[in-house]
Amino acid sequence: MVPQPAGPPPTIAGSSPSPKRTGCLGIAGGVTLGILLGFGLLLGGCVALLAVAANQADENGVGGSSSRNSELDDVIGCELVEPGRIQLEVVNSSPKTSTYLLNIGFFDQTGTRVADQGIPVPHLRPDERAIERHPVLDRGGVTCRVIGGDRLAADSAPDELGEATCVLDPSRGPLGRVRVAVTATNGTPLTSDYRVGVAVIDASGSRRGAATVRIPEVQPGDSAGDRSVPIDDGGVGTTCEVARVERNAS
Repeated sequence: MVPQPAGPPPTIAGSSPSPKRTGCLGIAGGVTLGILLGFGLLLGGCVALLAVAANQADENGVGGSSSRNSELDDVIGCELVEPGRIQLEVVNSSPKTSTYLLNIGFFDQTGTRVADQGIPVPHLRPDERAIERHPVLDRGGVTCRVIGGDRLAADSAPDELGEATCVLDPSRGPLGRVRVAVTATNGTPLTSDYRVGVAVIDASGSRRGAATVRIPEVQPGDSAGDRSVPIDDGGVGTTCEVARVERNAS
C-alpha cells in the first residue's frame, strides 16, 4: 500500500472551502436568541409606557388618593360638643345626592388617637350643607377629626321620589328630638316596600338631622307610613324634606 501523507487534505487551487454546517440545533439556537431579544425590547417598551401613563395619572389627579381626598374635603369640621356627642359639618360638592361613610378619629390632649368610629351622613343633596349631631362612644378624646371615608351616590328615580312626603310635628319627643311623620303612596300596580330618607332643615336652609324609614307592603293605590320618626335636630329644625326614596316590589 502507498503511505498517505499526514495532515489535512490539500486545497485545490481555485476552489473555496466547504461551509461549516451548523445543523438543526444551531439554527434553532439562533432563532430562539432572536425571539428572546425581541421580547425583551417589547417588554421594556411596555414598562416604559406604563411608567409614563402612571406619571400622567398622578399629575392629572386621576389616582384613587386624589379622588378620596376630594371627597373628604367635603367635611368642613368635626367638634366634640358634649360627652358622647359630636357635631359634623359636611357640604356635598358632587352633582348627585350622596351618602357619606366617615371614619372619625378621637384624640386625647397629647394628640394620641385613642379611638375611632364610623359615622354615616346619609342622602345629602347637591350643594346642601349638613350640620348634624351624632352619638359616639366616649373614650377620653378631646378633639375629633375625619381620618377616612367614602362618598356614595344615593340618587332616586323621579317617580319614586314623588311618592313620599313628610310633615314636621311641632311637639318633641324624648331627649328633645323633633318628630317627623313620613308617608308613602304606592302609584304602581305592585305591592311595594319603601325606604324613605328624610331630613330636618333649619331656618337658614342647613340640614340639622336625618333618618331613613322603612315602610313595608304598601298596596297599589294605598298610603302608609310612620307618624312619629324621632330625629336629633339640635332643637333648631323648622321643616322637613324627603331626600331619597327606594321602592322595591314586596
